Amino acid sequence: MTNFEFVKTELKDSMLIVPFFSGDARGSFEKIFEKNIFNTAGINFNLSEAFMSISQKNVIRGMHFQYKNPQKKIVTVLKGECVDIIVDLREKSDTYLKYQTFILNDTNHNLLYVPHGFAHGFLSMTDDMHMLYLCDGAYYKEFDTGIMFDDKVLDIKWPIKDMNEAIHSERDMKLLSFEDFTKLDAFKDL
Repeated sequence: MTNFEFVKTELKDSMLIVPFFSGDARGSFEKIFEKNIFNTAGINFNLSEAFMSISQKNVIRGMHFQYKNPQKKIVTVLKGECVDIIVDLREKSDTYLKYQTFILNDTNHNLLYVPHGFAHGFLSMTDDMHMLYLCDGAYYKEFDTGIMFDDKVLDIKWPIKDMNEAIHSERDMKLLSFEDFTKLDAFKDL
């Protein structure tokens, strides 16, 4: 039961993970994490916390990160579908300021590894979409922030027909601009 496939993405150090999945008339079984196998694939991940969010269709969450003591994340969709987006915010990286989109859903069962120094967000494509987050590193509320989903520097092309239909939290509507993010002096050592 160790059949994981690790696929490098266009963004340096991030990875799409196809987990072990088995289904029959009873239902299904899925293995989403095994520390030794992940380490062998180059993902050194020490689970610190796990949580789940539930979103309605057209909810945009993000683009989130922790600017000091950043967390690594592994995310997957347990129910429904989302377009998941990550942005490389590490100035020393070859893929700095590039973003990539991924379809995560309860059919493909894919997981996405989000390294330190990345912003993460998603657009829920279905009602009652359940996303599971596995996090490596402690959560620090005082360092938890993000960049606005529609920041012109990031220039993310969200796949929604009408942005007026997008649903955002009050917190997300007060996130940083990219210009304000650069004043944080975040991720300089990554």
